[in-house]
Amino acid sequence: MTRAYVLRIAASSGRDLTACVGSGVVVIGWPEARGLIQIQDWLQFREIVHQSYFAPEEGRRKAGAAGGHLFRFIHQVAIGDLLVVPAPNKQFYVAMVEGVPVAVGQNDIGYQRRVEWLNDGKPIERQLARAALQSRMKVYGTTADASDLVEDIEEALGLAKRLRPGEIPAFEMDVRQQILGGILDQLRNGRLDSYKFERFVHLVLSSMGATAMITPRQLDKGDDIVAKLHPLGGLFEMTLVVQVKHYSRIDEALQPEVLDQLLDGMKAQSATLGAVVTVGIISEVAHARANRLADEGYTIVLIDGEQLSELYLNWCVGERGEAGRELV
Repeated sequence: MTRAYVLRIAASSGRDLTACVGSGVVVIGWPEARGLIQIQDWLQFREIVHQSYFAPEEGRRKAGAAGGHLFRFIHQVAIGDLLVVPAPNKQFYVAMVEGVPVAVGQNDIGYQRRVEWLNDGKPIERQLARAALQSRMKVYGTTADASDLVEDIEEALGLAKRLRPGEIPAFEMDVRQQILGGILDQLRNGRLDSYKFERFVHLVLSSMGATAMITPRQLDKGDDIVAKLHPLGGLFEMTLVVQVKHYSRIDEALQPEVLDQLLDGMKAQSATLGAVVTVGIISEVAHARANRLADEGYTIVLIDGEQLSELYLNWCVGERGEAGRELV
């Protein structure tokens, strides 16, 4: 069975997405963690990563997070699997794995694999992907499983081959974009004050299946909303801490300091899942820091006004359309 993964190829001294496409390879970092191809045992694998990068740390949390990405790239990704690689300018590439992992160990590249870049090696517009695939590409961390989205990936590839460059499916996309634009305008310029915005975010989380509580402001330690998630039919309970920022200005992007507030809230709740939600925009340096934190074991998402509008449209409109009245 074909599986799929999201793989981030972060710009660095030796890792360049354009060069990877031209060379027919994908790469991953951590070059000092050597000899991992021969290590199948997870505990031994993680220990090599720990000694290579996190030796001063007493625990193994950071090594486990970084090692998890490496283990997936080296031992779980198989020949024939699909890799979705996010790119700048709201685009992405898709590759099919053709080769086994090869150690590199230099120029900030730990390991690489030979691939065939599909769609003739051309990037695909993210708006051709369904909402679930677009959201998965926004997950922080070097890798993420996307095997449940194989059909969505194949659909996006089909659309990219069928349409001319820059062309998008007209009617459906135009209608959706107009609706999203209206939602975003109301979020930024409508009647939502900071209190109602917290309730709005609470509504979206609840509609997505979370059991959410708004923290009284006198008790807020960076945990504006605390949500309990119950995946696998309720077999597990996970805690998500949400930092809500009702900043309507789009000329001042949220900076990395907001993550310090979120981390304080996550520590107060003993949580490893966190989210920052704003109606505005989020700076590239904040995204970069969230990505680094993900590789250290913190699962954090940054949700800007556009993505929040999509979540509201996908989860709160339609058969749940009456829910919006609860904010009045």
